[in-house]
Formats: sequence, structure tokens, C-alpha cells
Amino acid sequence: MKLKKAYWISQIVMFAGIILSIAASFTPAKWLVAGGIMTALLGVLLGAVFYRCPYCKKALQVRNVRADHCPYCGRPLK
Repeated sequence: MKLKKAYWISQIVMFAGIILSIAASFTPAKWLVAGGIMTALLGVLLGAVFYRCPYCKKALQVRNVRADHCPYCGRPLK
């Protein structure tokens, strides 16, 4: 999976989970809150698994999305 695609998918899933858990806290169905938290954790897990350098396979920092080179091996990121 491409880096930018992996980043955006993980961010969207994480924020969707956060929004779901906040919205579900106002309803009587409290199990939806747990589903929202699990969805947010899935987004974090997706980012940790797929947002990696394609060469050295080390996890990239989410805060540094626009990096041109890997901070660990120095090779250019696609």
C-alpha cells in the first residue's frame, strides 16, 4: 500500500471511530461507544502496520507526513 494512502485510511478510520464514540455517548445504546473506541484503535493499528518506510520497514512518524526521505535509512519516500 502506498504511504499516503495508508496514512489517510488510518486517519479516516481513527477519526470515524472517535466521532462514533462521541455521538454514541448521547444514546442509550452504550455498546456503540465501545464499537467507536475499537474503530479508533483499529485506525491506530492500521497506521502502525502500514505507515512504514518501504526500504527499512521502520515505522514513520505520523506528524511528519510530508517527509521526502526516511529519517532512519535516508532513502527517498515515494
